Amino acid sequence: MRKLTAVLICLLLTVTVSQTADAAVAAPTVTAVAPTSGSAAGGTVVTVTGTNLLGATKATFGGTAGTAVTVVSATQLKVTSPAHATGVVDIQVTTGGGTSVVATADKYTYTTPPPPPVTAVAPTSGSAAGGTVVTVTGTNLLGATKATFGGTAGTAVTVVSATQLKVTSPAHATGVVDIQVTTGGGTSVVATADKYTLVDVTPPAPVTAVSAAAATTTVRLSWTNPTDPDFAGVLIRRSAGPMPPTSPSAGSLVTDTAASGVSFTDNGLSPSTQYSYALFAHDGVPNYASAATKTVTTSADVTPPAVPAGVTVEVRDSAVKLSWNPNTETDLAGYEVF
Repeated sequence: MRKLTAVLICLLLTVTVSQTADAAVAAPTVTAVAPTSGSAAGGTVVTVTGTNLLGATKATFGGTAGTAVTVVSATQLKVTSPAHATGVVDIQVTTGGGTSVVATADKYTYTTPPPPPVTAVAPTSGSAAGGTVVTVTGTNLLGATKATFGGTAGTAVTVVSATQLKVTSPAHATGVVDIQVTTGGGTSVVATADKYTLVDVTPPAPVTAVSAAAATTTVRLSWTNPTDPDFAGVLIRRSAGPMPPTSPSAGSLVTDTAASGVSFTDNGLSPSTQYSYALFAHDGVPNYASAATKTVTTSADVTPPAVPAGVTVEVRDSAVKLSWNPNTETDLAGYEVF
């Protein structure tokens, strides 16, 4: 009797384990997909309904693996469609029990994506020399292969999502251009939102060969201009002492020359005084080059004013009145009468 009981228990355990193993390795089936179509650029989140979906490791679209497979339950999972040629494909799910067989319910249609409209760009301006990373916002941007600035292709196009990509601006002439994106669905049409302004942020080269000739109350500066085609002139700033102005807004304004100017005389200075000058070449924007500097000391004043003219003497009782014509020298300090 004990042997019979042991045999029966053994048979029962064998049947139970066998049934459990069969249930664990049952192949998945797909009974529905939603939506049933999406862009050939991919990026559509598809809900797959079926059976035995637990442990799903892969969901393919016509043999191409989808991404972000998320098992919701034994009867449902979500997967993001990959890029694929247009047409009808089967979505097949793979688990430890195998891969679902092709069925009418697993059909999914890839459609040609519409053109990708651009709805915003940020920033809206950058250097005409290029190198600005621009974020382009729009729709249907998945699969973007190109982003152009006024017809010139940008570089490092990186698709972030169906609504955003990043691109590095190319070198281009200054002005306003349209950023247009190309995908498998075509090229975005020109719109107000895609405008991007390329600005000149490159200064000309500095002036060279600066020289200074100091007199008592004047300093004559001379220099050689740069040869940049957009060079527009030289801004000259002055400060008293040994330290020249460090920026185009520092110190005192002396002058802003035309592009043809190669010298300037600074008047009205004080004798025996040290002055420092900064010369900033600039373009029409203006973008300022680094300063060319010069420090100089005016000479001592050793020239006396002229002898007063028109001197008259008038004797009045015990007083004498002296009169003369006033001198015109600007450095006249007074008269001493002996």
